[in-house]
Amino acid sequence: MTAREGNGREWPDPAGGAIVLRVSEAIQYSYHLFEAREFRERFLLAVQGDEAIGKELLEAAGAAGAAWTALNKLMIETRTEWVRAREGFDGELLQRTLFGSFARLIAHLRPAYCVNGAGLSTIDPQAFPELAALMSSPGRLLDDEAGQPLEGVPHGLGDRVPARAQPRRGSGVYIPAERLRAFLDAFRAAMPRLKDHLGPQAEEALTVILVALVEAKIKGTALIEAAGVLAEDQFLEKDHCLTFAERSEFLAASVREVARLFGKDVAQPKPAAKAAAPAPAKEPQPVSVYSPRGSYALGERLRHASFGEGEVVQILDSQRMHVRFDAGTEKTLVQGLGGERTSARLDEISGDEIPVIS
Repeated sequence: MTAREGNGREWPDPAGGAIVLRVSEAIQYSYHLFEAREFRERFLLAVQGDEAIGKELLEAAGAAGAAWTALNKLMIETRTEWVRAREGFDGELLQRTLFGSFARLIAHLRPAYCVNGAGLSTIDPQAFPELAALMSSPGRLLDDEAGQPLEGVPHGLGDRVPARAQPRRGSGVYIPAERLRAFLDAFRAAMPRLKDHLGPQAEEALTVILVALVEAKIKGTALIEAAGVLAEDQFLEKDHCLTFAERSEFLAASVREVARLFGKDVAQPKPAAKAAAPAPAKEPQPVSVYSPRGSYALGERLRHASFGEGEVVQILDSQRMHVRFDAGTEKTLVQGLGGERTSARLDEISGDEIPVIS
């Protein structure tokens, strides 16, 4: 027996019964926001041997010292496994290595949403066909938008990547950006039934997944699930693995939406007192220290550790901008990788930032 996912691929059921993935509560599911081009145009090329892009990815992840060594080792191992999987036409190996490593790397770029014991991969597709129809395999990322394999990818290899997390380290469900809104609507409609379906971890899982989906919709990104890929990453910053225990960092409306399903009344925090209007500026425009985790406005002045001071002259998208430096050079820099504003006045930050160029 098989169940067919939305893009035509099938999930085998060796037992011939209901397709339910039984997993240990120890397995941590994580949800990662990303843009498809980050995988197709950056990560995959680095895995295929582009050393320059690989270095840029490590720099964007803020890797230094032991963290650099660990992530660089991860990239080298992933390259080896990519060759093995391509030659052996092994989609399950890609699930464990290529896509699992991608999820781990982007967790260093921006926070992931994490929950133990239950996730999208533990939802029975026969009980929730409306959700299963919108879930994809991450193998779709090995094809271009027209469905043709990317350069260096054997035809049909992406079809062999499982659509759901297995009871071991690797990737899970992939929700493309173009399906995100539809999946979010279907997920919200199914939450009253999922409350009973997901078991003891239901409230935590529903909250974490809903928050991740809403954040992805707001930012216009795709979402990928991973299983067990962050557990052994000792260099991942604590605030890059957000859990139900730290839900004060979540979107308050989403937390309340799930809490109401469980008969809980979560009080809305009182709005902060409105600050007095600042006095008119009497000093030159402040200069911000550049960080890839910061977000910058058109015309904003910033200082780069390598290129000096400059001005933002064009915003390309939420994660790229053009900066014209006073020395006469113009560079494309990464921004918004941390999900929050992190630029600061020069007299408020010490130490050099790592330059990141896309």
